[in-house]
Amino acid sequence: MLIQRTIQTDLIRLAGQYPVVTIVGPRQSGKSTLTRMSFPDKPYVSLEQLSLRDFALSDPVGFLDTHASSERGHSSERGQALKIESIIT
Repeated sequence: MLIQRTIQTDLIRLAGQYPVVTIVGPRQSGKSTLTRMSFPDKPYVSLEQLSLRDFALSDPVGFLDTHASSERGHSSERGQALKIESIIT
């Protein structure tokens, strides 16, 4: 059974105002489900897959070009790299 989250409206609104919105919570609390339900037309990539995590850590610009280029443009336009300090411990 899916629970309608009251925060979903705020999440969608904030995502329209900021380039990045962080969702924080304990394991199995519905963070991914909330995100996927709120943005069903957006690409979804899980960094739990080790090969994707390694790619993101070793080549963040290449990772974003591969997985987010349709949403954010080319890396030369972004001018920034993604720094990932800790993903899953």
